[in-house]
Formats: sequence, structure tokens, C-alpha cells
Amino acid sequence: MKSTPLIVLIPVLGVFMASFSRQLDAQPAPEWPQFRGPGGSAQGTGTPPVEFGPERNVLWKTPLPPGHSSPIIAGNRIFLTAFNRPALETLCLDRASGRILWRRAAPACQIEKHHRTNNPAASTPCTDGRRVFSYFGSFGLLAYDFEGNELWRVPLPTPKLEFGTGTSPICVRGKVILCVDQDSDSFLLALDAATGRQLWKVDRSEYRRSWSTPFVWTHDRGEELIILGAAVLTSYALDNGAMNWTVEGTAMMTCTTPASGGGLLFAASMVTGDGGRHEETDAPPKQRRQGPAFSWYLQRYDRDNDGRLSQAEGGALGYAFRFDPLDLNKDGFITAAEFEKLGSIRARSENSVFAVRPGGRGEVTATHVVWKGTQGVPYVPSPLYYDGHLYLVKTGGMLNCLDAKTGTPRYPQVRLKAGGDYYASPVAADGRIYVASVPGIVTAFRAGPAFELLATNKFDDRIFRTPAIVAGVIYLRTEHALYAFGNRNQPNQTQ
Repeated sequence: MKSTPLIVLIPVLGVFMASFSRQLDAQPAPEWPQFRGPGGSAQGTGTPPVEFGPERNVLWKTPLPPGHSSPIIAGNRIFLTAFNRPALETLCLDRASGRILWRRAAPACQIEKHHRTNNPAASTPCTDGRRVFSYFGSFGLLAYDFEGNELWRVPLPTPKLEFGTGTSPICVRGKVILCVDQDSDSFLLALDAATGRQLWKVDRSEYRRSWSTPFVWTHDRGEELIILGAAVLTSYALDNGAMNWTVEGTAMMTCTTPASGGGLLFAASMVTGDGGRHEETDAPPKQRRQGPAFSWYLQRYDRDNDGRLSQAEGGALGYAFRFDPLDLNKDGFITAAEFEKLGSIRARSENSVFAVRPGGRGEVTATHVVWKGTQGVPYVPSPLYYDGHLYLVKTGGMLNCLDAKTGTPRYPQVRLKAGGDYYASPVAADGRIYVASVPGIVTAFRAGPAFELLATNKFDDRIFRTPAIVAGVIYLRTEHALYAFGNRNQPNQTQ
């Protein structure tokens, strides 16, 4: 038998490998690959149930350790993270049954400090359909294949945030993107999804604490990476992290993630209280509005006359002064430079919702903001664009619906029957919108310019996480379990 020369086999092998690579790249996209689903749109597929709960329309229920991450879905896999004391874990569940297939602990040496309403497993994972990427503020980024084999790890410094981590990574065009905005040394990072190699890193030191997740805005001119930061909304190029444009006037710290639709980008952000300012009753009127100068505090509280305020000196002022946000480098002292930096951010910040048109370069606040409003702005839940309308849900159960093109209110603010705090973002599918309150009530209402309540579904557990909706199934995480809800007359919903 005549042998084939090696010089012939090599190009044949190259053709085979290229074909195999194309097959991998051509596999179906994950159904709910990141925080708020495909492209961060928060829009699901199929016809999900309107009425559901612990005893109604339950396809399965799986007890889980606590965690604030939302479920993501790819093929027959569901991924999320949890704080299974003392371990921080990435979990993989079978989509059809809810059975836990594997769990992997992050090699964190110490758990980061976090607020009582937060959780050190707060960041939602993301997937490219072949790998899953988890971020823990206590460790950094980890990549696994779908069988739970670790592919790479990138340790990162623990964020300087008194409330703990909240941002989530996203995966786009072979990159894992992570933004860590903190009290000092903020940065935006892009890693190669296959290897974990750093592709680029942007210094965001001028920005302070925020918890917004990166957002990719796709429009007829291309795509842009959008970061909603303290006082400023910024657009970056995905390929190298170069800045495209900025819009000023966001809140002085942000929790929401932008949305897009109809050719526009939408940003909504607000912060309660004064964000660190201490209003003194004996200060001059102008200072009472803008906050006293740092010298005013030094005269009254700098007992050792070293030109700065220690934790003991500043801490004596009580909660209103908020020592931690002002101590940007966490060295135990507040300096004039730190105080003035926060004051500069405060002066440029605003609680608002606005729309931006594409095509900007540089500072475009005056030229590319299409409309702007200040009513019904949410604190934590991100805005939802759906079928020409923008939906905003804020603490207390206040719902606001705007015409997305003009910002015109479509109906007066509606107070939902479910009050309390709202941390989960609204999601939509098949003309219905779902919003979940922290006390454990999920409200379903019809999308459109007139409010129509469909159902109020009560749980005996708190809800901090944004649901996922795929093929008519609602995947909802409560404090202690993950549920799958569906209309039982629809076959193969969880396949």
C-alpha cells in the first residue's frame, strides 16, 4: 500500500482543524449567557406563566446556599455562584431536573467585607457557550469548561468597597470584560476568554465606587462598550479599550446597568442620601447646599492639627459623615485631596434617566443626549427597554413607563401592590414584564402604554436576584433555592 507523504498530510490536517474550529464557533449561542440575558437585554423567549409560586407551576426546585448572582443558561446547563460558608463556589445544574452536576470552590484566602444586604457571591457568571467565567471580589476571575475543569484563573486585588462587590463580568467577541470601580485604583479589564491572557486594561482612577455591569451597545454604526460610572457615562472601543465619548450627569455612585433599543442608549442612576456629605446646621447657607469645605471640618475636629482627619476624629461625626467613602485609599485618614475629589464628583452628579444617540466623540453631553428625566429613577434595578417603552422600578414598588424615543411618561407612576426594596432588575417575555421585590413578591404586568396587572406571586423567601426566562420557563433564585416555573402544557420547556 502506497503511503501518503507527510507534506500532503499537513495541509489536510490544517483544513480539518480549521473546519473543527468553525464548528465550535458556529454552535448555538447561549440562551441566557450573562446578567440580564442576551446582550443584557433582559428579554426572554417563549410564553412563561403569569401565575407561579412555591406550590404553583413548579417544574423543579433545588435548595442552594445563599448568593446574589443570577442564573445563566447555556444548552442543558445552568450556572450560578454561592457562598457556601466558608467557600465561594461556582455551581452547575442540570437544566431539565435542577440537579447539581458539579460545584467548584474559588481559592479565596479571605472573604471580602460586605454589607449585611449583600453577599460575597454577588457577581453573576457569564458564558461563551463553551466556558463559564466567575468573578469573586475575594479572589478574582476563574474559567471552567462545562464539565467543571478549571481552565485558567486570574487573581485580582479585593475591591476597596465597604458594601462589597456587585459588578458582573460579560463575555463578548472572545473577551471577558470586567469593570471594577472602587474608592481608588478603579480599572476596566479585558481578558482572552480562551487563555485568561490580558488583552488590555484601562485606568479608571478618576472614577470611584460603582456596581454597574459593563454593557455592549450594538447599533447601526457598530458596537461600543458602555460603562455607567460615578457622575459619568463612558463609551470604550471593544478591541483596545480606547475611549470614544463621555456624558456627564449620572449619580455619584451607580448600581444599574444601561439598556438600549430603537437606536438609543438608556442610562438611569440614583443614590439615596448625600453620599458622604455632612450637612451642618451652623454652616453658611451656600455650604449647607454644597457641603462645608474641608477646612471647616479641620477647624472643628482635627484634634492633633495634622491637616487630616483620622478614623477617630471623623468617626465621631457619626453615620452622616460616612468616613469610609471619603477615605479613598483606605489608610485610615481623610485628606483634603480625597475630600475635594469626592466633592468634584458630587458637583457633576445627578439622579436622572436619559437617552443617548450614537455617533459621539469626546464629551457629548450637550450634543448627543436626546432626552432626560428625573422622575421614578431606580437605585438598583436596571432599566428595561421593551417594544418601544422604557420601564423603571424603584424601591417602594413604584413603576414608571416612558416612551423610549421621547422620554414622555406613558402613564403616571404606578404603585405596585408589592412594596419594600427592589434589587432584582425587571425582565420581559411574550408581552409580559416581571419584577421581583426583596420581600419575595413577583409582580407580572402587561407591557404597553396602559398598566394592566396580571398577577402578584408571593414567596416565603427573599429575592435579590434577576430572573432568567428561556423557552417559556422562568428560572428564579430566592434566598435559599432556585426554581424553574413553566406552563405544564408546554412540552420540552427545560430541554
